Amino acid sequence: APTTFNDIRIQFMTSHLESLPTDREERKKQLKSCFDIMKELEKTSIVTIFGGDLNLEDSELDEIGGKPENIRDAWEVCGSDKNHELTWHTDNPTRRIDRMYYCPGDGKLQPTSLELVGKDKLVKCGVLPSDHYGLFIKFQIQGPAQT
Repeated sequence: APTTFNDIRIQFMTSHLESLPTDREERKKQLKSCFDIMKELEKTSIVTIFGGDLNLEDSELDEIGGKPENIRDAWEVCGSDKNHELTWHTDNPTRRIDRMYYCPGDGKLQPTSLELVGKDKLVKCGVLPSDHYGLFIKFQIQGPAQT
């Protein structure tokens, strides 16, 4: 169910899409389904943020026709910084498979920064928290003027 912040309804969505290289077709169907949900929510004035371990290659996004109109990639909007692009594998990052998409809701939602987190080994056990880096994204939310 959506939450409300500054009188703006926001729906958060997350997913772990199929991960194997042989599952390209299923992964594309799953992504398209998520985009379809975002487009439906947009029709009801709900701002949507969707992200996770999408296991997505740029070529797969191209094969489904790219991002639908009014769905944005937070990494791209934040400047496509190559230092914050590759999220997997943490020993030698080679792929950007973790992503965050959003529908801005008539400009009410805008990412202001994006960085990778989880890049340092945990002190107590000496291992990384995951084989993926996390995305830490700050958003600016513009609600109605306060009186």
